[in-house]
Amino acid sequence: GKGPGKGPGNGGYGFSLAGRAVISPPPLSKDTKEEGKVVVNIVVDEEGNVTEADPNGRGTTTTSAMLKAKARQAALATKFNVDGKVPEQRGTITIIFAFE
Repeated sequence: GKGPGKGPGNGGYGFSLAGRAVISPPPLSKDTKEEGKVVVNIVVDEEGNVTEADPNGRGTTTTSAMLKAKARQAALATKFNVDGKVPEQRGTITIIFAFE
């Protein structure tokens, strides 16, 4: 597929949030022994903070509660640039967990 991934390795992330850029990327866990993709539905406030994160978005490929919890924590720690135009914006962050 096409996207920001770099091939095999320790996973990565992507996001869908029109008009925004990531200022502080999600911290990716390196100690997981499971693999899978978690699509996190997010709500971002006008200051660029993720205020809500639901790790059960369409496209999620794992049922692992641990991976979903880690993805939710990572999404909540992500910071986006300030938009100023909209008080609240919805989008997704996709986090891919992989190990070598």
